[in-house]
Amino acid sequence: MKSRGAKFREFCAIPRRTVRLIASSDFQQRRSIEAAVAVDSPMLGPVGGSMSSPSQKFRYLAKDAVAMISITECLIEILSWLPVRSLLRFKCVCKVWYNIISDPYFIRKHLHYSRKKPQLVIIPYSIDLCEIGFYNYSPTQLQAHLMFQKVFSEVPECFLCLQQVDGLLLLSTLDSLYVCNPSIGEFITLPEGSNHMPTHPYYRCFPEERAGFGYDARNKCYRVARYFYRWHDFKNKTYSLGLEVFDLGKDTSWRILGEDPPYPILAWIAPVSIDGVIYFRVDNGLHKFPPTGVVSFDLKDNKFKVIDRPSCFSSLDVCDDRQLDISELEGELCFVRESKNSKLDIWVHKEDDSWVHTYSIDFDCVHKFGELIGVREGKILLHVYDSHHRLDFCDSKIVLKDLKYYKAPNSYCSFDDETCFHVLRYVESLASVTTRV
Repeated sequence: MKSRGAKFREFCAIPRRTVRLIASSDFQQRRSIEAAVAVDSPMLGPVGGSMSSPSQKFRYLAKDAVAMISITECLIEILSWLPVRSLLRFKCVCKVWYNIISDPYFIRKHLHYSRKKPQLVIIPYSIDLCEIGFYNYSPTQLQAHLMFQKVFSEVPECFLCLQQVDGLLLLSTLDSLYVCNPSIGEFITLPEGSNHMPTHPYYRCFPEERAGFGYDARNKCYRVARYFYRWHDFKNKTYSLGLEVFDLGKDTSWRILGEDPPYPILAWIAPVSIDGVIYFRVDNGLHKFPPTGVVSFDLKDNKFKVIDRPSCFSSLDVCDDRQLDISELEGELCFVRESKNSKLDIWVHKEDDSWVHTYSIDFDCVHKFGELIGVREGKILLHVYDSHHRLDFCDSKIVLKDLKYYKAPNSYCSFDDETCFHVLRYVESLASVTTRV
């Protein structure tokens, strides 16, 4: 009888193709998997002698194959619950562990569990710094720990963090787009896109958020969608608008779609990405049609759809309409309006394209509203801009500059009043910015 150590060494000899088959969720094809194990791993045969019959040999191989499958199932399940930092170290244990942790099936399984325990990432930004740090926020200790730091050759101008999808962050400066996974330390610069005519008169101070980001489940790739104005005339309400896409791990340049967006897009409202659909806020001051709310772009088939705004906004003029924000809250599209009496109203979009007034939040002071972050323990989490950047849980307030930002275990830094902060819900992920998953 073989020892446990011998069986584990045999398991470690299984090639990556077999590991991927064993890791497959389709266990109805168990006999095919067992056969693959038998073919790929000659070490599963007897130590000495030969089998008396083919049926006896198959029973022997099947018994060991099932044992191997059981070991691998347990290993994959345990590893998929671990943080990314530990998994990156465990890739060095042996070749099989490296193959398992690098496999697309395991990456998706790990991501599934990571979504159940979302975190917050804080990105401080100062016009005097040539570096951007990504900090994982710990609410119980009022600390933030550095995950990854990117150093630029010069100070980035007007840095924005646009969206987070499956642990990948879409970032922007005035002239460039970047994609980063701070969990595994990957950072890439996207190629230059089509020429764009800015629509904001002070776009050097208020950069335009021109790109959306999401996952195309049909083609199994992450896709960036960037719109661009060829020209526009606000006086006569005419324009020419295009949209181009870039697939991570596949494209080397932007691809311009044959169909243009059906409405102009409001430049200073960030797009929202939910389940492979990107939502852009319509600029009702740049077209002659009846006002509407949102243009959605489905990444699976590259199709546009128009969604009207809540009916209670039908009487708003163009100036007030441009103050309506869109956001994502627990996987649902929201319209957000801040009234002059320090009240925040939130409408949630439903499948029948109706809107439901779900939240109304009163504030105890006059401030400039930031963005919705999520729901924590049944309470809305907001990133609020007033005299300070702060997190507001509706019952407690955390000033972001007062947190301890650790770059090393026993070394932390602080930021001054001139620092801006981006705050996003975040899930750890092994997804690479350079390969398809």
